[in-house]
Amino acid sequence: MNKIIVYTTEGCDYCKTIKTMLNESNIEFEEISAKDNEKKWHRVVRITGLGTFPTFEIGNEFYVPGRDYGSPDQFVNFLKNYVEPENDYPVELQLMQSFKTMAFSINQGINRILQELKKIEDEHKSTS
Repeated sequence: MNKIIVYTTEGCDYCKTIKTMLNESNIEFEEISAKDNEKKWHRVVRITGLGTFPTFEIGNEFYVPGRDYGSPDQFVNFLKNYVEPENDYPVELQLMQSFKTMAFSINQGINRILQELKKIEDEHKSTS
């Protein structure tokens, strides 16, 4: 497995919990404090667009809470079952697939918003 790097900050209970769980699961990781390594942390924020702790870096992938995992248990379980991705596909193909997935997700979100707006509109019409 590629080296696991976890970016943390002082006073982050979520960070403490996940580090404890990683240690209990014998999953090796390197901790990087955002406060002590501001340049590295700002690089992560520029890449991910999010400044949420704890953020993980594994190889060329970043895993951000809320976006990629919902709880420490979920992420530790993911790491226990992690399979190294094969990078035999060109970067362009990987990017195109990522964009397609992102467009799909955005479309789903917009459709949900439109459904909720329709419900509000129907409720408004029925009370008018």
